[in-house]
Amino acid sequence: MNRLKQLRKEKGLTQQELSEAIAAPARSIQRWENGESQIKTNRADELADYFGVSVGYLLGYEPESEQVSNHQKIKICFSNGEELSFLVRNFTEKELTKITSQFNNGNLMRIRNLSVNPKNINYFYVDDFKESEEFENEHTGTN
Repeated sequence: MNRLKQLRKEKGLTQQELSEAIAAPARSIQRWENGESQIKTNRADELADYFGVSVGYLLGYEPESEQVSNHQKIKICFSNGEELSFLVRNFTEKELTKITSQFNNGNLMRIRNLSVNPKNINYFYVDDFKESEEFENEHTGTN
């Protein structure tokens, strides 16, 4: 299977949703996935950043076993005392900046597939997750 298609499906996205996320025509994504056209360098960089993988991996130059499967854990502590913890694949720097700025501005936050209202949150943090570490998975969001 085409690596782009594999990554898109792992994230649970349609071609249309991916096209909107990276501002590319859905037809281009369809052509890339079907091998009808090559992904240009600037788009490959965008896609790799979006999926949190290297360009080499995205284009199929790096074997799957060499792709690091690091995760990060997120813990959100709500004002009512409830906590939500979950794992995600590593955030890109762009995603972390966006989440932090939304939180600091009091806007509705979108963390991968989770929407939360910062007004109900005391704090949240993102930390690296080590494979050997125990994790109480109240929710696993490996998107």
